Amino acid sequence: MMNEYPLTERAGVRASFPGPQLEMTVASILAGNTPARLWLGDGLALLWDQGNNVFYLAQSGTPQPEAAASLAALIAGPVRAAALERGRRYFRARALPPLTADLLQTAFAPIPLRSVHKRFYRFTEPAPGPRPEPTGVTFGPIDGLLLGSKGTANVDAVRGEIGFMWPSLQRFYTHGFGVAAIAHRAVVCWCTAEYVSPTMCGIGIETMDGWQNQGIATAAAFRFVRRALAHHMISHWECDAENLPSVRVAEKVGFTFLEETTFQTGLF
Repeated sequence: MMNEYPLTERAGVRASFPGPQLEMTVASILAGNTPARLWLGDGLALLWDQGNNVFYLAQSGTPQPEAAASLAALIAGPVRAAALERGRRYFRARALPPLTADLLQTAFAPIPLRSVHKRFYRFTEPAPGPRPEPTGVTFGPIDGLLLGSKGTANVDAVRGEIGFMWPSLQRFYTHGFGVAAIAHRAVVCWCTAEYVSPTMCGIGIETMDGWQNQGIATAAAFRFVRRALAHHMISHWECDAENLPSVRVAEKVGFTFLEETTFQTGLF
């Protein structure tokens, strides 16, 4: 049987979930800035990153014969119910070696799963070359003043993303930060800090339809990484491997590719 455990250093979560992307994720979880849950038992460890609704499955000992069945019961029962209560049907899942995706197929059955490839980057130094500034756009911080604004469109979308990724809006105000691009009294692009720990952070970035391919995301991301460095944090970037516009923005800003990983995706 798999039992839930508090997410602390003593749970051995860092050792069970290695790798550059998970290093950032686990550090933020242990810092209290990303909501998550952990189950251990039958030689398996299941970490649920509730921010992006991602499940990581690792081997924590010698898997027992009943391991697959107990994992499937956990996911079909309390995990699925909790995810739906949070309004999160879409999920990603990743099995860490030596476990394979076949175990995920069994654990999430009868939900059909499909593979998606993710690329993960770390900011190193600004990319060389000119950075033309987008015209008609201003940039400012994502703070209580902006998120409380009644006269700026798309603020609800920014607030909603923060609500998914952070335990509370107040915690974002205390430990997070972000950059918003504003045009015609609307937020047209935003970069929010997520997966924040004392030395690292990730970027949640979105550009509204009709404002893409104008250099706005690049300008916002560049401002974000400078602010992160002022906080003594190294920024990280994750995107679908097939999302070439996102890949191009990351490389324009000065991110260095670290790893590509395969996830399984589905709907509860």
